[in-house]
Amino acid sequence: MLENLTKTFSSLVSKVTLRKTLTRENIEESLRSIRMALIEADVNLTVIKQFLAEIKEIALGKSVVKGVTPADAFVKTVHDGLIRLLGGPYDADSVPSEGIHLRAPTQLTSVLVSGLQGSGKTTTIGKLACHYKKIRDVLLVSLDTSRPAAALQLQKLALQAGVAYFDRGAETNPLKIINHARKYAKKHSHNVIFYDTAGRTQLDTAMLTELKAIYKACDVDESLFVLDAMLGQRALKVAEAFKATIPLDSLLFTKFDSDTSGGAVLSVKYTINIPIAFIGVGEKIDQIERFDPVRVAKRILGMGDVVALVEKAEQAIDAKTSEKLAHKIAKNQFDLEDMLTQLRQMNKMGSLKSIAAMIPGMGSQLQQLQQSASATTPDKEIVHTRAVIESMTSKERAKPFLLNNSRKLRIAKGSGTTIIKVNQTLKKFQQMKTMMKKMSHPTKSKKFLADLQNQLGGQFPSQLPSLAAGNNPHLSDFNAATSGESILDSLKKQ
Repeated sequence: MLENLTKTFSSLVSKVTLRKTLTRENIEESLRSIRMALIEADVNLTVIKQFLAEIKEIALGKSVVKGVTPADAFVKTVHDGLIRLLGGPYDADSVPSEGIHLRAPTQLTSVLVSGLQGSGKTTTIGKLACHYKKIRDVLLVSLDTSRPAAALQLQKLALQAGVAYFDRGAETNPLKIINHARKYAKKHSHNVIFYDTAGRTQLDTAMLTELKAIYKACDVDESLFVLDAMLGQRALKVAEAFKATIPLDSLLFTKFDSDTSGGAVLSVKYTINIPIAFIGVGEKIDQIERFDPVRVAKRILGMGDVVALVEKAEQAIDAKTSEKLAHKIAKNQFDLEDMLTQLRQMNKMGSLKSIAAMIPGMGSQLQQLQQSASATTPDKEIVHTRAVIESMTSKERAKPFLLNNSRKLRIAKGSGTTIIKVNQTLKKFQQMKTMMKKMSHPTKSKKFLADLQNQLGGQFPSQLPSLAAGNNPHLSDFNAATSGESILDSLKKQ
């Protein structure tokens, strides 16, 4: 979503940090670049003026700190300004660590979710249910009686998320549905209810009147408003209209992974002063993230987001599979089946583009690779590689040396690729196996990780190695990103 903004800010950071001295003219030139980037991102003009005035005042008035270059001090000022612009840093009173305000597990928490039709409201409730089912017993309730398919959609999402759904039967009065749902929740020990309200393609008096009555009947603990990030500044006007009708505690932006400019996200703090609790980052039911202004600011400046990378790895990597793999690597028994397992785990973490954006410095390298006229996108390369390996028999995956020309031809036909692609896959496998062998050696693995740490400016997460290795004593320094790095490096060479 913030791609263009990230490009501008990353370029600015690179230029500024190369300067030995920083003059007033340099600062004003940088601020002009920032102004243009924010205008292109559809950020509110008043917000831009206020943001730049703050940055300029702090940057020009900043005293020199021993050991810190003026360039680094300016980057820090911009970084802190972006965090404030995004509404942070959050404290427990504005947005709790759970994302929304939850009562104690012994009490019933009511979450009212509202928004315009088409904003992704109902789908978002399914994602929230999937997120909160780890710590609460969730019940989904549809109050949308105007759209016949809404209740069915929510019921399917509840099944997909693995949570309970309240069947309202033939009842069409939202207030009566709320009353029955609360009794049902208490009887079946559910402690969180997500209410899906009716949406419209545009604001109307009837919808807002109904919403006001629903709010009073629900005994709301959290009023969450869903916005489509692609609406831009218009999204904030919609939120303001809803805020005038019912209290809004937090916002959730859907389609945060889209190519939209992102001006609404950067303007929300100064325009309506409602914190963003979550962002939707994909279509799958588990693709929702807590919004953290500090981490988003780092992404905009091209500094990556290693915390999010660790979180994604924890969700995608199976501990038992990782431990088994670690033992095989230690014994130099890594085969094509293991490579396929690694590719599948990477797929669970998201696209290479999204993963690379979280690693400091990697996002720009991936962009350069994609801009190459002859290059196939890394994600497509992985799809082709998986297709080749999946077209092999179990015996062939375990013993690649069996692959003669006739077998390769069969695999190429089965995977819809060519013998050249099969040979490239085998070459990548050998590169990975060689690297894995190095990683199994304590001294070599430490040197590898130290070099990687230096390349990434010392920002690589220390939590990831033990996670990937399954805490195996032989491979305590093995890195989960290793397979991804290997594939990315090999793609660059092609």
